[in-house]
Amino acid sequence: MKTNLLFGRSRIGKALLFCGIMITLLFNTSVFAQKRIVLHHLGQASVYWNIDSLRTHIQTGDTIYFPGAGYNIGDWSIDKTVTIYGTGHYPDSTAATGITYLTGNFIFKSGSSNSFIQGLYLTGSITLGSTSGNQVVNNLTISRCNFYNLYLSYDGGTTTTSNNIQIRDNVITGDGFYGGNATNVLVTNNFIQSVVGYFTNTLFKNNIMMRGGFCYGGPFSYMNNCSFQNNVMYYTWSSCGGNYFMSNCFTNDFQYNAFMWAPGFPDGSNTGSNNWNNISAATFFVSQSGTSFNYTHNYHLQEPATYVGSDATQISLYGTTTPYKDGAVPINPHIRAKTIAPNTTTSGQLNVNITVAAQDN
Repeated sequence: MKTNLLFGRSRIGKALLFCGIMITLLFNTSVFAQKRIVLHHLGQASVYWNIDSLRTHIQTGDTIYFPGAGYNIGDWSIDKTVTIYGTGHYPDSTAATGITYLTGNFIFKSGSSNSFIQGLYLTGSITLGSTSGNQVVNNLTISRCNFYNLYLSYDGGTTTTSNNIQIRDNVITGDGFYGGNATNVLVTNNFIQSVVGYFTNTLFKNNIMMRGGFCYGGPFSYMNNCSFQNNVMYYTWSSCGGNYFMSNCFTNDFQYNAFMWAPGFPDGSNTGSNNWNNISAATFFVSQSGTSFNYTHNYHLQEPATYVGSDATQISLYGTTTPYKDGAVPINPHIRAKTIAPNTTTSGQLNVNITVAAQDN
């Protein structure tokens, strides 16, 4: 079942359309307590009550707006170009809207090139393809999401010809972040808690890469010709033996990274310089403990002027000309606060007060 909201296609019409979408989402979750999703197609917005109905109506070029609510998406295969926005995943930044919380996995297949997703909490993984025959996806951007694993080919290890993929401003908490040797991949301003492997000619820039409990292994495997710039690498090994930083990794270069240990370069054919070694998280970050992401931690640097990277900005998440955005708020206008009266007035009016902030990026 759906409800149509019709607006003109002028600039004013587009602005009214987006305001209408936001108000619709707010009323869906706050007043009627039902989960509804808005699908925007060619100047028309349609409201859907469930995922299955929504999926049958998606066409290439559509934009999907999820409200702050929970949905079970199962294994959602996407073979069309789509843009998907959630409300965000940080609890303190979604107080007015709620978190967009999706249970399941995204599988982007051939045909979904040029897709963009942002502002989601996903319990499962994001995978390109279900077989080697449908795993080529180009120009994909994954931004400001919290998710488990990422596989840039159908199993992460099989080589793909996927090209031009951006992974930025995310929290990746799972066991595997595998690139399938895709080309022109940029991994920037992310918190990566996963084992990383099967990347070729990839730029890893201004990430926090952190994980504990390695035993007879290390965080990187099958990495070739990659560049690591301005990252923080904070890994721990258990007492079972072995302290391997890289396995089957060749001709990678490490510049302006902060290590919690002294990895020692050259390491085989892997090179590095201008790095900081033996850092302590307790004195490096404003507030952080352990080796797992936590929303209550503060990952700003205590001394940002001390740790200046290859681009003359601070290393870690908050460097570059487009640093990590606190709260990971999506780029669409952000609802900061809302007050909706529980009842109408005697004249039949419902008092609504909504505070919306425009986003620069």
